[in-house]
Amino acid sequence: MARAHRSAGHPSFTGPSERAAIDRLRQLSIILPAMGQEVAAARREAARLRVENAQLLSRVAGLERRRVGEAAVLQQAQTRPR
Repeated sequence: MARAHRSAGHPSFTGPSERAAIDRLRQLSIILPAMGQEVAAARREAARLRVENAQLLSRVAGLERRRVGEAAVLQQAQTRPR
């Protein structure tokens, strides 16, 4: 079993599980920046899609108003006495 000894006030571990933990931390230090970039890109894309969605909803609402208005005009034209 690895023993901890003090050097400058900090324990130093040299056992296999400690080495594995250090290796894992090194791997994570490489992976995490890339993951951060992916998250940032996903957030930007989500924001872009929200803007596009709002524009499309506005367009649909305008088309619906136009369709309802045209339907009302047609209905009035059909109910007028000739």
